[in-house]
Amino acid sequence: MLTTVNKLREKTQQDVGVYHHVDGCYTLLGPVPEGIELGTPAYSADGATLLLRGIAHADSPSAAYELRFKTTDVILLTKPEPKAPKKAKKKAVEQDMTDVDDTDVDSMT
Repeated sequence: MLTTVNKLREKTQQDVGVYHHVDGCYTLLGPVPEGIELGTPAYSADGATLLLRGIAHADSPSAAYELRFKTTDVILLTKPEPKAPKKAKKKAVEQDMTDVDDTDVDSMT
């Protein structure tokens, strides 16, 4: 979802964290876990590293700008365990040996 700091703060009635998505190099808005400090690494649900760059407190005046940013509902203080990779389905390859053309094979006789 794309929204502004002011609209997200009004909707949730809580502090809004302004995060830098390290891999994607973009700004992301989300909740502020208790005890997190500015510059502290945090993680999204998919394991991406986020850095807390600022906090818009619920009781502070509205931000002077209305830029829209992506949002997330979950901020983690520890990196989540990676999900198990999906197993690829193997296709059975059958070859009828009677159809093999061996006329180009050199013989050692």
